[in-house]
Amino acid sequence: MTLAQAYCYLSQFTAGLIAPEKMAAIEADFAKARAWGVKYLLRFLYKGSDETAVAPVARIRAHMEQLKPLQAGDLDTLRFPYSPDYFGGEPRSAFEYVRDHLGYRLEARRAVFDAAVAPGALCEAETVLVNRGFATMINPRVPCYVLYRDDGTAIEMPAAPNGRHYQPYRPGDAARTPLEHVVSCAFRLPEALPAGLWKLALWLPDARESLRYRADYAVRLANNLAWVEDRAGRGMQVIGEVVVSAVPDPRTSAGRDSR
Repeated sequence: MTLAQAYCYLSQFTAGLIAPEKMAAIEADFAKARAWGVKYLLRFLYKGSDETAVAPVARIRAHMEQLKPLQAGDLDTLRFPYSPDYFGGEPRSAFEYVRDHLGYRLEARRAVFDAAVAPGALCEAETVLVNRGFATMINPRVPCYVLYRDDGTAIEMPAAPNGRHYQPYRPGDAARTPLEHVVSCAFRLPEALPAGLWKLALWLPDARESLRYRADYAVRLANNLAWVEDRAGRGMQVIGEVVVSAVPDPRTSAGRDSR
């Protein structure tokens, strides 16, 4: 057995805080589940078989504060998705975790792209995304890479696939293994593309033309990647830098692993 429904009854604490020994017992139970490789679907309850009344709202909130610190190991036990970088050495509350993972939560796991290209050459890029959120997107996205310079010059390079169905994990997967979604492009650059240093960004705008160039409607990845909003209204995240040279250099690749 790798999945179990677990109930934690707090009926005896409706008039006060959860006792230290109960808190310790909860932590110990989580530790056992991790050691056994069992995942919990956990529910906290205030009434037993006699259907006694639940605790007052103020008491429930106080208990939630007691249970506030979440550690990565506990999320593993509860089968909740999260990024290894989410905690950052700091405890997170249940409220913060739910707030940050409602809906979709896209992260770039890694990116590979041509770091040196020539005008008229094929420019290729690939970013692997995972969805750490509780759900998929509702509104479709039309992913695009943008090669741009600080003077406002920009080349849009359409990518695939459409970003509506970025499932967090395969339905029915008991392990909830994060699915990897590859956003890729192979775009022929203009022959007259100026040489020099360019930046490459990933742009996930709203599919509606009226909202396409509204940065506040573009998807912002949860990674610590630089977010830029250009003059045209694109909201995008920088993947890296690309050198455009009139003299073709040997093809090289550069990448950033965000795991």
